[in-house]
Amino acid sequence: MKIEKNIPIPPRIYSKGRPKCELRIAMETMEIGDSVVITKIKRQQVGSLAKIMPNRKFTTRAVELDQVRVWRIK
Repeated sequence: MKIEKNIPIPPRIYSKGRPKCELRIAMETMEIGDSVVITKIKRQQVGSLAKIMPNRKFTTRAVELDQVRVWRIK
């Protein structure tokens, strides 16, 4: 391993957190009555995202064998 001297430390790059996922972006922009179809695997993610959006309410219903529709209801 080569030891190097006098290498300046670069400035920190501050990120604004993780990029928002596609589902979160959709849920944030939905108006009352709007809906989106997601895979059944992402259904749990809807509940987690709804908790961080207290002024909005969502409901889900299975529409296909492996698909779920998410509606904004408030």
